[in-house]
Amino acid sequence: QTGWLCPNDDCTPCDMYKLPDYNTELQEVRTMQFKHLEELFHIGVTGLRVDAAIYHHVYELADMLNRVPWDLVYQEWWGEYPPQERTDYVGLYRDVAYRWHLVNRLSNKNATELPELLDLNGGVFGITADMAVYPFAYHDGRSRDADPEIATYKNGKSFHQQQKFFLAWPVGNSVLIWGGYGWRDLSHCPPGCDKSDGDHCTPKAVY
Repeated sequence: QTGWLCPNDDCTPCDMYKLPDYNTELQEVRTMQFKHLEELFHIGVTGLRVDAAIYHHVYELADMLNRVPWDLVYQEWWGEYPPQERTDYVGLYRDVAYRWHLVNRLSNKNATELPELLDLNGGVFGITADMAVYPFAYHDGRSRDADPEIATYKNGKSFHQQQKFFLAWPVGNSVLIWGGYGWRDLSHCPPGCDKSDGDHCTPKAVY
C-alpha cells in the first residue's frame, strides 16, 4: 500500500510511463542488479537515491540493497504515507514538502508571519525527521521563468536567502542542496540553459 499516485493505492503492478524495465521479481535479475551496486560500493559510492522507489516491491529493493553497508539510502518520494515495512527494509524518504513550506513562508508571506518558520518541523504527513532527507533542489528545465514559490537560482538573492536559512535551521538529520543547470560546453558556467529555441528558459544574472 503506497498511496495516491497509482490505482488501488499500489504502484508496483504499473509500468512506469510504459518504459521497458527489468523484471526484478526474478532472483537472477536482482542478483545482476546487486552486482552493479556492489561495483559502485567498491569504487567509493557510499550512498544511494532510489529513483521511482514506489514502483518496486519492498522485498525486491531490500534484496538488492541490503547486501552492502551503505552510509545512506533514501527513496524518491512525493506525498504518500510511508509504510512501516518500507521504512524498515529500504531506507529514508525524500520530503519535498518541507522545502515548499519554507520557500512559501520566506517569499510569499508578510514579514509578521516569519515566526511561523520557527515552528516548521517537516513537510509530508507521516515522514518524521528521523526518516527524512530534506532536499533543497530543483531541475533547471522545469520552470522557464522565476517563480517565487519554486526554489531556483532564477529567483536571485531570494534563493540565496532560502538556501542559507535551510542550512542554518536544519530539520532532522539529513539535508541536501542541489541545483540542475543546462551546460552548453565545458567552459560554460551557471546560470544558463542548454537550448535557445524559445521553449526553454533564458535566465538573467542573479546580481
